[in-house]
Amino acid sequence: MESPKEECDSMKGAALLVESLIEHEVRYIFGLPGDTSLDLYEALYDAEDEICHVLATDERNAAYMADAYARITNRPGVCEGPSGGGASYIIPGLYEAHYSSLPMVAINTDIPVAGKGKAVLTEMDQVHFFEDATKWSTVVTQAEKIPETVRNAFREATTGKPGAVHISFPMDVLGCEGSAERKAFRRLYTSLPAVRICPSTDDVSEALNIIMESETPFVVAGGGIHLSQAYEALEEFAVITGSLVGTSITGKGSMDEEHPLSAGVVGENGGSPAANVMLNEADLVIFVGTQTGSVVTSHWHTPPNDGRRKIIQIDIDPQEIGRNYDVSCGLVGDARSVLEILVRGLETKMRKDAGRSERLNETITAWKEAELADPSVSRSIHPLTVVKTCKKLLPEDVILVADAGTPTPYFASFYPSRARRMFLSPRAFGSLGYAIPGAVGAHKGRPSSRIISLTGDGSMLVSMAELASVAREQIPAVVILFHNNEYGWIKVHLKYRKEQKYLSVDLPEVKYDGVAESLGLSSSVAETDREFEEALKMALKTDEPTFIDAHTMRLHEIAPEKLPWVVH
Repeated sequence: MESPKEECDSMKGAALLVESLIEHEVRYIFGLPGDTSLDLYEALYDAEDEICHVLATDERNAAYMADAYARITNRPGVCEGPSGGGASYIIPGLYEAHYSSLPMVAINTDIPVAGKGKAVLTEMDQVHFFEDATKWSTVVTQAEKIPETVRNAFREATTGKPGAVHISFPMDVLGCEGSAERKAFRRLYTSLPAVRICPSTDDVSEALNIIMESETPFVVAGGGIHLSQAYEALEEFAVITGSLVGTSITGKGSMDEEHPLSAGVVGENGGSPAANVMLNEADLVIFVGTQTGSVVTSHWHTPPNDGRRKIIQIDIDPQEIGRNYDVSCGLVGDARSVLEILVRGLETKMRKDAGRSERLNETITAWKEAELADPSVSRSIHPLTVVKTCKKLLPEDVILVADAGTPTPYFASFYPSRARRMFLSPRAFGSLGYAIPGAVGAHKGRPSSRIISLTGDGSMLVSMAELASVAREQIPAVVILFHNNEYGWIKVHLKYRKEQKYLSVDLPEVKYDGVAESLGLSSSVAETDREFEEALKMALKTDEPTFIDAHTMRLHEIAPEKLPWVVH
């Protein structure tokens, strides 16, 4: 008996694209229109009950919105833009997402296929242009191939080491009719982890032997814990082995930072001296889901690669194993799966001195409390005062979205995180201007949470137009500006390392509160500790987007001992 043929539909390519996104459970697409995108926008308009388009002020910020959405939901963030400038603007956000191992699907419309090579306005080789910023970049030249290509894109973004992918859609492909078999819309690979990979039995046995011989193990956890949802497995592993757990900034929240075994953030940006000392004293360091890059390791000084300790590295990407350290044992696999396997192997064999870990952790707690209790005296607000006030007033279910400048190390080091992703910061490239668009994506990903956007003068100048999106989307965000009229961290480096040779690091005075009000936010100015606390209290009483212009202390005026992660 002949099997029935698959049902086929004929529709415009743009409708095929939108239906494919809906089948992959895409709820939001971030971007802005252009001449080459008219058919796509028509299709999005027709499907507005099923998929929501979020307007950004430029394509880079659309990508940052998608980035934050992916961090919060573990689902691919989807962003889009037109050809030419739209393609070139979107790429910085793709670099950040891809090198942060976040799943992202970026869509660019393009000039017609028939126009290639004719000097049509905005013509460029999109596929080649996006190759370094993505796992996979391709162009669709037939409408019938759209569902299959979208399915491949989501698979690439969510399997193995997650990352960004890019698809180019010529406008004539989106505008023409195409037939696609219904089976092509089969839903696949819509969230992380899409596939859990486990290491070999021999590698696990070797790792267990090393762990059992260790007296002072220390785990360094990265963003892979969030992507794998490995929170419980990490805590169980820490308890059974007596390991202290430090994190990268991206991995902040991998373990509840109120837990006795939590050492908080380690490394040179937001890491505490006490935690870094204990990391260096460990006889075994276990890297889990973290790139052993310059920041988390203080340029490979915490720990040094001197052979004085054994190192186990756990990562889903085999190319990460042994990239910067001589590794005693490498375990290629999903973080949660690997940790669960190790816990099962250790349950009946392992006993460690938990008291030792608790005693050492008291050092970290005492150091943090001392720093928070006695910030330097100044006419302006000390950044630590902002942290103290936020700790006092913010709800537990808060999402902090921080730019790469002043806010990041202070909040990374001094604001305790629960065991979940609640601190977002662009650490792959450290680009300015992430926190304001990131607030939009974070809210779309977890609308029940209060969003706090932490930004500095330099970042504000880059992205303040995106306050319009915060207002338009009615994001219940509080945007806190660390207003000190300088590129603070660069000026600190110039003071202590280049004999105060300051060049182009001082910024003009801007009435940022007026800018925020003109773009639709309620705003206030805080010049003292009391004014900041009152402003934050008022902001938290409303769900409307608000802006606090906090005049904070200039970083180069802060004593170097207050900045242990900067001055070596």
